[in-house]
Parts: sequence; C-alpha cells; structure tokens
Amino acid sequence: MTVPSIVKVPHCSLVLVVDDEPDLVALLCARLSRRGFETLGAGTASRALALFGTHDCDLVVCDIHLGTGSGVDFYRQCRSLGSGVPFVFLSGTGSFKGYREEIGGDPYVEFLQKPIDFQELLGVIQKSLPIVSRPDS
Repeated sequence: MTVPSIVKVPHCSLVLVVDDEPDLVALLCARLSRRGFETLGAGTASRALALFGTHDCDLVVCDIHLGTGSGVDFYRQCRSLGSGVPFVFLSGTGSFKGYREEIGGDPYVEFLQKPIDFQELLGVIQKSLPIVSRPDS
C-alpha cells in the first residue's frame, strides 16, 4: 500500500502521521481525512521533519519506535524549532513510563498503545485541538 503524501480537505486541521508501517500510515491518513482533517504521511523521522518544516502542522501522530530513528528524537527536533504542536505518541511495545519522564511532562503530549482504537485516537485529537471545527464522530 502506498503512503499518501498529502490528502487535502479544505478549511481543517493538518495532522502529520509518522510511522514506519506504511499500511498504518495510509490507514490513519485515510480515516482522518474522512473525518475532515488534512493529512500528511511519513515513514521516517527525516521525511517527517522535512514535511514538518514545510507545512503548518496542527498535530503530530507519531510512533515512538521508527525503523530509522526515534519518535522522541523527532519530537525534540520539532520543539527545538520552537513548535508547541501537540504530539500523540503510539507504541506497540509496553509502557510509556520512561518516555513520559524523558519528555518531561509536556502538556501537549499524549500516549496511545497499539493496536490503535480509532475512536480513542479521535478523542485525543479532538481534546488536543479544541478550537477546530470538525464533523461529529
């Protein structure tokens, strides 16, 4: 399955989805776009950083363990650029305890366990983007 570079939906929030599983990126981008979000998909931290630097992202959904890098390192790079964009970290491997400590209690960071419950992800996104107008779940 091919990862979409960008799916455009007028007048909505832009969500960057970063995961080294291309099928998951494509699925999340498709489902989010059907809910009225614009989406960008990336399979590596370097590609995500390039997209982040050239697009005004409103939220990032990012796997903690990327095949070619760390989602936490990508998060730090975004923060070093002065961005306070909300992050939703995903992981299929156990506890987030060490990552919560590593990030230092950033109020704009959430953690979700894989496999993803899409309704739970939508709830976290909606909580993180309270001002955005979007269709009902």
